[in-house]
Amino acid sequence: MKKTSCADPRPFFHFNQSFLIAWLSSLAGLCIACGSVFAQTNLFWDQNGATSGTGGTGNWGTASTWRAINDTGTLQNWDNAGTATAHLGGTAGTLTIDVTSGVSMAALNVTSSGYTIQSTANSRPLSVSGALTLADGAGLTLAMASTGPTWGFGSMGFGSGAALSVSGNATASNSNRVNLSTTSTISGGSITLSGTGAGPTGFVASAGSSVSVTLNTNILNNSATSATMLGAGSGHTLNYGGVISGSARLQISAGQTTGVLDSPYLLAKSRSR
Repeated sequence: MKKTSCADPRPFFHFNQSFLIAWLSSLAGLCIACGSVFAQTNLFWDQNGATSGTGGTGNWGTASTWRAINDTGTLQNWDNAGTATAHLGGTAGTLTIDVTSGVSMAALNVTSSGYTIQSTANSRPLSVSGALTLADGAGLTLAMASTGPTWGFGSMGFGSGAALSVSGNATASNSNRVNLSTTSTISGGSITLSGTGAGPTGFVASAGSSVSVTLNTNILNNSATSATMLGAGSGHTLNYGGVISGSARLQISAGQTTGVLDSPYLLAKSRSR
């Protein structure tokens, strides 16, 4: 076989037009895929951005209070496109949802104990398409607005000793409702419900496509007015496998409609006082 020398004007490799087009198309697809991955930004809450350490108390939408990529990254504004993962760590504080339409994200990770997320308006919910994840020993309180908003997670994950509290003062015709929209099994940790109004407080399998959720985390509710609510929307299923304790009533429903129970779609396994 004749070898081509470096002095030979003929190219080492020959690309025809079809091959070149296919190669460029593959390269473009790779770039799009990489862009999609990098679009899922990790944002770390850092209200006191000028000093060391993350965390603190402030408004979710305040400019330059989120660090990109890691907890020492560049400060930037919150990205509300729904693709970011929010990280709450460092010094725990209270985040108030001040974004007019509420806040949307792909995931929410909490690594410290003592955080509270609150909203002062029904139109400003917390929406997480993926998982709320509480690390070992982490704690989070969800404090809902008075008119009974619906907040939502794809699913929830609890580390050892992690604790979630849900509160709100929804009226009798409303509820402090957390939707679970991804088929999943949720175990570990603990949940405390502490509604102060007449509306119930709890979890509903809904918002996804034929969602089937198994919730095994124990629930405590000592509210004198707000019942423990567990249920599912039409076409969905919520199976409960934990222990419900406390003095509050148990309401099997998917929420309130002008004060009337929605149709129940729930299997409640056990309840203790």
